[in-house]
Amino acid sequence: MPTREELLDLSITLRPPTGPGDPDDFNNPNVLPKIIGDRDSVYMVRVKKEFNYCLMFSKQCANNTKSVREIRIRFILLFNPETGGRPGGAPRTYEEVINMTVRQWYVLGEGIVKFKHWRKYRFTLGQCRLEWCAWHSVARMLTMNDIRNPDRAPVGGWLRYPCPAPPQNPPLQN
Repeated sequence: MPTREELLDLSITLRPPTGPGDPDDFNNPNVLPKIIGDRDSVYMVRVKKEFNYCLMFSKQCANNTKSVREIRIRFILLFNPETGGRPGGAPRTYEEVINMTVRQWYVLGEGIVKFKHWRKYRFTLGQCRLEWCAWHSVARMLTMNDIRNPDRAPVGGWLRYPCPAPPQNPPLQN
């Protein structure tokens, strides 16, 4: 009886991560990230992370090859390669990116873990949009007005969702 590690190796060997748009996209389970579980061995975690990073890179490349018109309609969503997960409600179209509020961006950033700093440093709406789109290789779909949007969290945050005061910059030394 093969072990879980051997089954994982066999699965990845037979069906390596494929880029979206490949002809066998819908038949291949390896277009989805490998979820890293609590009971996974050290070896399985390492193999799954390598797989997830390769898959994420192929998805970024697929987004990068699309035209602005195509990515404004829909782009390929990424995931956290360290966990294999992604929170619900992640925007995948231009309209969804533009219609998200600052609070929604902060919640999304904490859910995907990679962008926890948005809330910590009270990023503006434009900064959140730009980082999200740059990570997905679709930043070229944003206009300068989309990026320059100065909306940010109110001082102290919202009811039951506080935001810390942004760190003070140290005074310049002469």
